[in-house]
Amino acid sequence: MAVYDDFLERKNKGEKLDLNALTREELKTMWHDEIHFDRDIAKLFDVTESRVRTLRKRMGLMLRDIQFEERIKAIRMLEDASTGIAATIESLSKKDRDQFERFIEELNNWLRKNK
Repeated sequence: MAVYDDFLERKNKGEKLDLNALTREELKTMWHDEIHFDRDIAKLFDVTESRVRTLRKRMGLMLRDIQFEERIKAIRMLEDASTGIAATIESLSKKDRDQFERFIEELNNWLRKNK
């Protein structure tokens, strides 16, 4: 079940929801992943939109913050992949490594010609 829907179900059962008890991950999921606007979250927690926006700012959940996190995550994934590739290439025999390097050179030449 989605985070927003889970909170909505709890509210409908009579629970008083506390915005201050919300975790960063819960707020990020509702706002960014599930695409619920500040006004939706505010209504769910019976607070103003401004309180939700202030909490997002305090938690580093503005769009630029999330985009920065995603870029860092992608860079780390690329670093991990390149480390694995380098280790694999190093484990190749000299003949296979030379063949691989020729293939990469031919591929680069083809890419330059076919931009």
